[in-house]
Amino acid sequence: RRQDRYMWIRNHKEICQFYQNLVDAIGQISYIIQPGTESVLKMGINADPVSSPKEYKRLAKNLMEEFYRTQKIKYENYYKNNTTNAKTWIFPTLQIAQIGIRNDEQITNYLFQKPDVTMHITSPYFNVTSQYMENILSNDSSKFKVVVASPKANGFYNASGYSRYIPTMYSKALQYFQTMVEKHSRQQDIEINEYFRNGWSFHAKGLWMSSKNDQNAPFLTAIGSPNFGSRSVNRDIESQCIIISNDTDLQKRLKDEQDHVFVNSELVDKKVYNNDPDRYLPLYLRPFVALIKTFM
Repeated sequence: RRQDRYMWIRNHKEICQFYQNLVDAIGQISYIIQPGTESVLKMGINADPVSSPKEYKRLAKNLMEEFYRTQKIKYENYYKNNTTNAKTWIFPTLQIAQIGIRNDEQITNYLFQKPDVTMHITSPYFNVTSQYMENILSNDSSKFKVVVASPKANGFYNASGYSRYIPTMYSKALQYFQTMVEKHSRQQDIEINEYFRNGWSFHAKGLWMSSKNDQNAPFLTAIGSPNFGSRSVNRDIESQCIIISNDTDLQKRLKDEQDHVFVNSELVDKKVYNNDPDRYLPLYLRPFVALIKTFM
């Protein structure tokens, strides 16, 4: 069993069309598996990333930028004509850093700098980039509450081979974040929690934003694939929906969801890093943590 987040967006064909078009566009820069007795791999564009990486990157970037430009114009026109009485707005994001598309990263940085709010952040694989960390630590007018997977709730817990150390490495990344929080004297308004529920793994991703009073319901949520980590920002294809609402019923349900995700978590005491055997990393592997940080 695993704790995740799901949201049902009904009667919004534009969002469905965006993601259908996104899948089609990514398909054009991906290998196409041809049926037959042998697996023949062909690219949807006339360049192979192995034999012609520069040309592939150029063509892929042009195709995806044109996709996003077209979608942006379409959505700008849609919102101009259809949001007069709307209570809720939905904005999809996209991140493909390897070909220069960093829209999701830009929006996330903006949200982390938002003053006078309380932000609840959830990530199973928490390894925030230096820029995200800087924005969180320097935003001293806002409060942050973070929940991550404990080692036992990590999807790689008890994996075979070297993969069994992945939960420990994320614990090391969390320890570093906690050290930086203390270094910047932000312990009072940056709260770090770990999720643990016996027999469950943790995979909830996203954030909720409310006014500074923590008791208020969120007026914004982000839900999708990013983990706010180096891998999400620099290596993977990621997308999420930014949902902004003044609908009190939806805000209440977002608050219920937020509370449900956090209910099985507890504050992280820094002593746990030295006392928990699940966080032990063999000496010979410790030098490699910095080397693989961008893959986490």
